[in-house]
Amino acid sequence: MESFEEKVEIVVVPDQVVKISYNVEPSQISFYKEETVTALVSLQGATYSTIQRNSRAPVDLIAVIDRSASMKNEIGLIQQTLQFMVKQLKHGDHLGLVVYDHQVDVMLPLTNMDAEGKDRAKFVVKKLEVGGQTNTSGGLLQGLDMIRTRSSQRANDVTSVLLFTDGLANLGLTKADQIKKAVRGVLSQISSVCSIFTFGYGKEPDPQYLREIADEANGMYYHINSPDAIPLAFTDCLGGLLSVVGQNIELSIEAAKGIQLIDVSTTYKKNWLAHNSAIKISIADIYSEEDKDFLCTVKLPPTDSPKKAHILDIGLTYTNVLLQKSQYQTENITVPRVIEPPPKQINPKIDKQKNRIICANAMQEALDAGERSDFRHAVDVLKQAEQVIITSPTAADSFCLTLVKQLQEGQREVSNREQFRNAGQQNLSVATRTHQQQRSTQSTPHYSTLPKTTITHAFNTTKQ
Repeated sequence: MESFEEKVEIVVVPDQVVKISYNVEPSQISFYKEETVTALVSLQGATYSTIQRNSRAPVDLIAVIDRSASMKNEIGLIQQTLQFMVKQLKHGDHLGLVVYDHQVDVMLPLTNMDAEGKDRAKFVVKKLEVGGQTNTSGGLLQGLDMIRTRSSQRANDVTSVLLFTDGLANLGLTKADQIKKAVRGVLSQISSVCSIFTFGYGKEPDPQYLREIADEANGMYYHINSPDAIPLAFTDCLGGLLSVVGQNIELSIEAAKGIQLIDVSTTYKKNWLAHNSAIKISIADIYSEEDKDFLCTVKLPPTDSPKKAHILDIGLTYTNVLLQKSQYQTENITVPRVIEPPPKQINPKIDKQKNRIICANAMQEALDAGERSDFRHAVDVLKQAEQVIITSPTAADSFCLTLVKQLQEGQREVSNREQFRNAGQQNLSVATRTHQQQRSTQSTPHYSTLPKTTITHAFNTTKQ
């Protein structure tokens, strides 16, 4: 079976692989009084109809596999998905494999995925066996160290560590704060963007530490509640990594003279350069077809006469990983100031983003409440968010209907301690981050992209 990259071809590789767009609500405002508007600044990764083997950015991947005794039911499917990953990689990609139980072993150093390297990787994957206890920190730090010490001449821009485990660490560093501090220390010594994706199997006692590890390095946490879900989660992750188009993204938003930038809603790292005036937002990477949306609240003073008002200056810098060069774009946002504005019309794009943020914030608050066993508050905050969304102008939109469904499911899953530990904690951890980052996981596919669905389809085809 050919990999999907070999079977299809790219339509165009654009010079600019990240596009800026914007919407403003209201679309017109009065000139003679103070007004507040909402500006939606959006970034989108270049849209491909397909992805070609030689056009995408090459990748360096390290798979870190928990081989403790409790993984015996999952190891076979992990081997199957790793074999599939080897098929999808190309000459110029590098793959490494670390396994851990009470000890840590490098079964495959970073190896070029040419024909010889693929054969070697497949042989090593077949030898995977379960062992003893769980030294998660040892395995993860070994994987990161392989990235840190790789040859700079052979290093690829797109770099990631994939951590597979079914429970809490019981050897080495066992606390989330300890592991995060150690991870942060190694990441600071790696010059390129390096993400960490974590895959937690079953009803692990505390998925929070896996999410926190992923958060530390711009990754995602995948909760896998049955062995059959392993391939779906893994191919979703791989499809994203094989479609990175931009890295080291810096988005600047600056208010025009006399205008106040009151707030920008995002969980990405942001730095106010000037109070109520200018902000810079940092995003590690963006996949093909991904959207990143930022809601800005802007206050405008009265003016002397009607005119087209300049309210925001947008600047975007990033590394185009397909062309391996830095790129820069600008955009000016304006709004007409008129004598008599028409009745306010709701902008559906802006309203849906408001609902996304309401949902994500409620999920995070409910997750925090569940962690301190305040299950009544957890249910209430999710119910309140549900009510806001179902009475919003875009309530009938399919995206918003899905948000409501997730909030309703969340209410059941945080209703008591047993429900929270068995389902709510894991599912809310995944869903919250998904909505914050606008990046899909196998259990929350709203933000899926063609490269992700294509590679998942390719895996399913291999099983037929």
